[in-house]
Amino acid sequence: RRHSFSLDEITLEERPRYFPEAHSLGGLCREHSWKADAHITCLDSILLIRTKLEEGIIHWGKEATAGAVAPFGRKTYSPMPILVSPTCKRGEPASEMPRVYGIITSEWKVRAAATEGPLWAMTGDGDAACRASFLTFLTSHIYSIARKSSVSRAWSFATL
Repeated sequence: RRHSFSLDEITLEERPRYFPEAHSLGGLCREHSWKADAHITCLDSILLIRTKLEEGIIHWGKEATAGAVAPFGRKTYSPMPILVSPTCKRGEPASEMPRVYGIITSEWKVRAAATEGPLWAMTGDGDAACRASFLTFLTSHIYSIARKSSVSRAWSFATL
């Protein structure tokens, strides 16, 4: 079976979420969460997160980038969520999203393609930033192949 990866932004309630199985705090934005240890070990770790939130070093996610993979099929076509990533919309340029797509596609190849089938399509909500990042990602492989060929390099240069 072949699959389609779909991506959209969803609004979040800006609040913490505690994950007891990991003893971790969720809800921090992906752009800045690396600046704080979300692993909760004692009251001091919670107070340190609060201080960083008050100082604007880290933020709660305002929206989340949500991604799902759905098979093309007549009977089974339910999407499987594979990505929910909070964003504060302050720090990450759209140019970072192709890297995220690369992680998703490479992980799908390694972990799911053999049993579930390949990714055949990537879709977004039509947002201009989403379209631009998909275009960058989907054409980057084509351009890397073209750059290796002297004939196509000359042709590409001549057509610019």
